[in-house]
Amino acid sequence: MSSCEYRVDERSRFHLAIHALRRRVCGAVLLATAAHLAAAQQDTHVTSSGETALALGSKNSGVRVTISTHEVQNGIPSKPVKPKHSSCTMSRHPCSVVDSIVVTANGKKLFIPRSVFCDLADVNTASLKTAEHGWVLALVGGDASESYGLTIEFDAQHISRRTLTDGESGQKLQETKYYQAVD
Repeated sequence: MSSCEYRVDERSRFHLAIHALRRRVCGAVLLATAAHLAAAQQDTHVTSSGETALALGSKNSGVRVTISTHEVQNGIPSKPVKPKHSSCTMSRHPCSVVDSIVVTANGKKLFIPRSVFCDLADVNTASLKTAEHGWVLALVGGDASESYGLTIEFDAQHISRRTLTDGESGQKLQETKYYQAVD
């Protein structure tokens, strides 16, 4: 075997090794993308009265969210009656009001300020997904001109942000940041 043939053989091995490495990297990227997509829960219908549960991961290394709601009578579609002291959007009869949102992250129950949920009503769907620094709970409520979207961002320690958007235009209407006290 001449030295020239040997070089060609080594060069071929080198190119094969590079090609195999590229396939492994592409495979790893595809697996990471699939894992990220799997870490997002599909939209879940929120019951108008009772509890709706969402979860990602396991009990001790994931997140669980429970949304509690109850119905409020607000007339009928042809004769609506706006209940006093209610956040009803009047897009549903009877109206559905959110009583609480309970979040457990990595087995620890988080403190949820009432301002996160006290103005929510007629929530249609909820979804939960992982984010760069924790998780995001996304809620969609109301209907037509009364529709809204709400995202609640949190990590394993606390709620960090609540963002309310208009359901028709997608325009941000309100953003509230929550800070954690440092001892």
